[in-house]
Amino acid sequence: MNEPTLTIQQAFDMGLAHHQAGRLAEAEPLYRRILATMPEHYETLHLLGVLAMQVGRSDVAIEYIGAALKHQPRAAVYLSNMGSALNNLGRHREAAVYCADAIRAKPDYPDAHVNLALALKGQGRIDDAAVCYREALRHAPASSGIRINLGNLLFEQRKFAEARVMFEEVLRREPNHPDAHNGLGVLAFEELNLEQAERHYREAVKHNPNLASGHSNLGLLMRDINKLEEAEFHCREAIRLDPKLIHAHGNLGLALADRNRFEEAEAHYRDALALKPDFMQVSANLAIALYEQGRYAECAAQARHALSLDPTLAQAHNSLAAALFELGDVEEAEREARLGPELQPKSPLAARDHALLLRDWGRIEESIIACEEAIRRAPDNPEGHVNLAGTLLLNGQLEEGWREYEWRQRSYKSALRSRHLLQPQWKGERLNGRTLLIYTEQGVGDNIQFVRYVPMIEGVLEPGAKVILSAPKGLLRLFRDLHGIERLLEIDKSLPPFDLHCPMLSLPLAFGTTVESIPGDTPYLSVDPEEVAAWRRRLAPLEGLKIGIAWRGNKLFSADRRRSIPWETLAPLGQVPGISLISLDKREPGVAEPPPREGMVLHDWTDELHDFAATGALIEALDLVISVDTAIVHLAGALAKPVWLLNRFASDWRWLREREDSPWYPTLRQFRQSRAHDWHSVIERVADELSKLASRRPKGRNGRVIKPA
Repeated sequence: MNEPTLTIQQAFDMGLAHHQAGRLAEAEPLYRRILATMPEHYETLHLLGVLAMQVGRSDVAIEYIGAALKHQPRAAVYLSNMGSALNNLGRHREAAVYCADAIRAKPDYPDAHVNLALALKGQGRIDDAAVCYREALRHAPASSGIRINLGNLLFEQRKFAEARVMFEEVLRREPNHPDAHNGLGVLAFEELNLEQAERHYREAVKHNPNLASGHSNLGLLMRDINKLEEAEFHCREAIRLDPKLIHAHGNLGLALADRNRFEEAEAHYRDALALKPDFMQVSANLAIALYEQGRYAECAAQARHALSLDPTLAQAHNSLAAALFELGDVEEAEREARLGPELQPKSPLAARDHALLLRDWGRIEESIIACEEAIRRAPDNPEGHVNLAGTLLLNGQLEEGWREYEWRQRSYKSALRSRHLLQPQWKGERLNGRTLLIYTEQGVGDNIQFVRYVPMIEGVLEPGAKVILSAPKGLLRLFRDLHGIERLLEIDKSLPPFDLHCPMLSLPLAFGTTVESIPGDTPYLSVDPEEVAAWRRRLAPLEGLKIGIAWRGNKLFSADRRRSIPWETLAPLGQVPGISLISLDKREPGVAEPPPREGMVLHDWTDELHDFAATGALIEALDLVISVDTAIVHLAGALAKPVWLLNRFASDWRWLREREDSPWYPTLRQFRQSRAHDWHSVIERVADELSKLASRRPKGRNGRVIKPA
């Protein structure tokens, strides 16, 4: 079928109409028909160049626009678009020449001023670029796009007040403008007004669901307030929309690292660095991901690379120090550790990282000093106070530690902050007929440990006073027999009226707890005796001592890599005669059973343990519990069962320093690492102690995981 006969003008008009309507596939063949007849039709050459630029072929665009310029060398729009294409290719110096020529040809042409601004910005001439944007705005005062670009540039210059004026003026004219909301969100985030930042980011992606930078920014914010699943979603959405958005890859890496998915985080950091090899912050984050995978030599090399980009980068000095310490170069590690806070004397993050590193190394007194320095640098930053609290509590300075720990409620990462309770917090005063709400927080182990305080509230009750306890569903049966509770509710359900409230981990402060006054009487929890009896009947056929064992923690816990023990490391326990090992390690969906090992039988009923009362009943039927630092330790201790804690070198604060016992749990014994990551010597000591307890070797050891009926 023959194509209809069109004049050149008709073909041009039709092509231009398609082009302006965004129908590029229909416009292109019409433009090419014109050039087939009239190769030097400069208007068509120019428009084909523009079309090529629109589909991401700026290399082709400069050929067509260059050909058009041979016929119209002073056409401002051609010159400006040539500059735009060269900018897209990173050829900013050449672009600036064309844009300057366009401005000479037409001084009031705003697009030329914008493209010159982009060319100057690409050369690092930020101040000159700002001048060009202002000139563009003078010629097009109603342009929202120019105001957005200028606002973003002013943000880079850290002229936050001027940037805000630009974004707010856009919203005054266009209240739903997504880029203006995104810009105001970035400003609010920089000023740590995270609630306002979230509001603007959500407005940005609401009004433009395809705004990749909005999703990336929202993902970073969700990560900062500990909503990690949502953070991952928005970062992945940003990458889907714009696979070359560098910050989205970096932000996704951070969100994955916070969920202990360090291999995935590493992949996205490397994607970001492939797009921008000199991205120093991502380079430093990659060093952390390598460290957390135990790849210390690679971590050190990556940290040194980050420092080659910015020798003052405190985070990289800290990572290098940590890696060198693991590699045995302690003297160099200490030198690097000091460099971060020295090179950034105003940075609270540098002081904080130094403090945490010292704490991990067991240098507690020095860590306290570094924590105090971080607070001096940022007195109102909750994280600095919380870090100091943890170090003080670890050091046995409980009274000071509890006071500092109250700062956790101001942290954006704390779930407590989202409650917005209007009632005052209870501080330990007599209740005088009022109703007090106690609610759980943080991990299950924390709640089991500190629920011991709830019955103590009876001592300050007056006639008519009531205590309501709000707890997770999995703890309700375990807590139902606690004394002094008027009502036990599932957390996040609607609450009855109350007069005062107190989060669970503020109870030690309310009671003025010191090391000497820790309420260590156990048991303070109980379980159904019929369930216990049923477990004893099921365990009766097993030979020897019945030993419950838990070797893994929650993978999402930041220190889980340090506390969880590889299954194969437990092999010496399988050689101890006279014991039967019963799993208390409830597997997450998708996690494989431990592989069979010769001589090690593990009896596993964990699929039947649907809440912690059920787990407690099984524990009551055992002779001993051995566990890493998880809720199992707290549950066994609260039930007054003998429990051996396998404790990592960088111990949690609740276990104090250099102790083999615990004032929190009289039946607990600690087996501590003498150096980081060394579980082998810990397991050997445990095996020796088990041998002393065991009476006889059980039969039928064949290296199987047994799941009895």
